[in-house]
Amino acid sequence: MRRPKKLKKGDTIKLVAPASYTNSESLKKGINYLEAKGYNIKLGYSLLHLSRHWSFSSEARKRAQEINEGFKNEEIDAMFCVKGGYGSPHLCDKLDYDLIKANPKIFLGYSDITALHFALQSQTGLVTFHGPMVATDFGKDIKNYTETMFNKAVINDEPWTITNPKEGPMVKTLNKGESVGVLLGGNLSLISNLIGTPYEPKMEDKILFIEEVNEPIYVIDRYLTHLKLSGVFKEIKGLIFGKSIDCSPKNNGNPGLEELISTFFQDYDIPVLYDLACGHGENMATLPEGVRAKINTSNKTLKILDSPVI
Repeated sequence: MRRPKKLKKGDTIKLVAPASYTNSESLKKGINYLEAKGYNIKLGYSLLHLSRHWSFSSEARKRAQEINEGFKNEEIDAMFCVKGGYGSPHLCDKLDYDLIKANPKIFLGYSDITALHFALQSQTGLVTFHGPMVATDFGKDIKNYTETMFNKAVINDEPWTITNPKEGPMVKTLNKGESVGVLLGGNLSLISNLIGTPYEPKMEDKILFIEEVNEPIYVIDRYLTHLKLSGVFKEIKGLIFGKSIDCSPKNNGNPGLEELISTFFQDYDIPVLYDLACGHGENMATLPEGVRAKINTSNKTLKILDSPVI
């Protein structure tokens, strides 16, 4: 486990766009938000030069290069992704993992950025952060819950417990139990696509969290089936299904998402929580990938046991 230094006022954050192109007003607002918090902002190549390539922020080689340069540059303290979208897996075979190992820094993002979380976990053991992005979250009216949970992950160096905000929804227990494992996860489609590649982290003794957006039930069923047939669910110590948006049945006869998840795990002797506030949603807990965590279905919590920063 390689832990980055915690974020503090005056630090320099490099903004990177590993996936889709953005040139939105929300990006400017996100930058203003971070500057108002006392951070210095540096724009990566694909943002500074507006080098759009197809729907991506720039060519894959350049997108990887701006991340490599961010880890190499001693003046950069952290890297925040501006948005997800599509294209992060293109970078997995282009990152300089030896360089990254030698220069651990905060790396933050979610959704399509899941591919890079998995690549960094499998190749370097760097603790990374599945959490809000600059244009899609900081650049909007960020919720107090999201802001608080982000600060707990990257600024504080004490263990903390993740529960849902008071306004809900309620976390549900699908399988009872309690277990400790190393936290790993992200977007379900990206996780499924990386199974069987060199960038799949070892799943043994992991607490896996998954979430999804804009996918019909039958597609989610396919992804889960892939993970099941790959043996993933036999290796993990627990599962959390986070907040998922617009994942409803698209034709008669299909189950709802909760029923589908419950059915998949009824034969596994592991604790399963459903609807924790992580993933696509206004209320989002920042989850540190690569640290020990404890899942407890009695009080429906996820406790981070190790500080993800030093």
